[in-house]
Amino acid sequence: MANHGEISVRIPRFGKVRLLGLVLALGVLLGSGLGYGCSWPPAVDTTTSTVAVSVPTSTPPTIAVSSSSTTTVIARPTTTSTLATTTTIRRQAVPGDPQAIAAKLQKSVVGVTALVLSTKTQRLQSVGTGVVVKAEDGVALIVTNDHVIAREDGSAAKQITVRLPSGSTVSATLVGRDPNTDVALLRVRSRKVEAATFRPDLSTVAVGDWVVAIGNRKILKQPVTTGHITALLQGVEVRGLPGVDAVIESTVPLAHGNSGGPLVDVDGWVIGINTGQLEGEGLALTLPCDLVWEVVARLLGASE
Repeated sequence: MANHGEISVRIPRFGKVRLLGLVLALGVLLGSGLGYGCSWPPAVDTTTSTVAVSVPTSTPPTIAVSSSSTTTVIARPTTTSTLATTTTIRRQAVPGDPQAIAAKLQKSVVGVTALVLSTKTQRLQSVGTGVVVKAEDGVALIVTNDHVIAREDGSAAKQITVRLPSGSTVSATLVGRDPNTDVALLRVRSRKVEAATFRPDLSTVAVGDWVVAIGNRKILKQPVTTGHITALLQGVEVRGLPGVDAVIESTVPLAHGNSGGPLVDVDGWVIGINTGQLEGEGLALTLPCDLVWEVVARLLGASE
């Protein structure tokens, strides 16, 4: 039996992971300074030197995505895009300095903790990562995964805190959530953070590009990891996430606590939000930024 005051930390596998997401095509978001337009699928830049990159051409029709409590299945199309075989390697495919890139986003990546269970004998917390999407007049908006702030019964946690880059913590208000895309939007009062720079046009993203994942520095032994994009999947179906039909797949190692953190390109631009990992394959799954922006705009509109 648990002792009084015992605190348990649940760091879901990239949350309860549902994964996949980000596809949208948002022009100007509510006139709130969140204006971005992202196109999907990305086009391949063939203006530079070419090097063939081998990517498995045969994949099972379904992919199991592991979760802390459930298994999500992604159904892949029977025909794969040309991007899933070989492509051109451009400047973006050349490895950069991950620590320098992480330093650019030092004030834009935060830790997120949600109290998902509180009894006389136990406190259960869910821990993940968040990305600042807007910071103005001492108020910051932060995007994270919905499964990071969700309780076991599916409802949102009543107590959510954000650990700022300075190490201090502040209480967060839930602006809105969308379990169908695994996106949640938080608001905090702080002048110690800065908005991350999101890639405005995903047509510049391609298979083979070198990328960096940044996670919760408080709980991750390796908060900064690197890899390459292996696929830009379209037309996928994610059980439990009807709002998601596209995902970025990469070799970036993810660990418990990476949920809600950014996937960043060699130029330091955020291209998506990490949400899960393919079971048995060790591949990371990221919601592309266009879906995230679409959901953020909708959640902001609903909160006004």
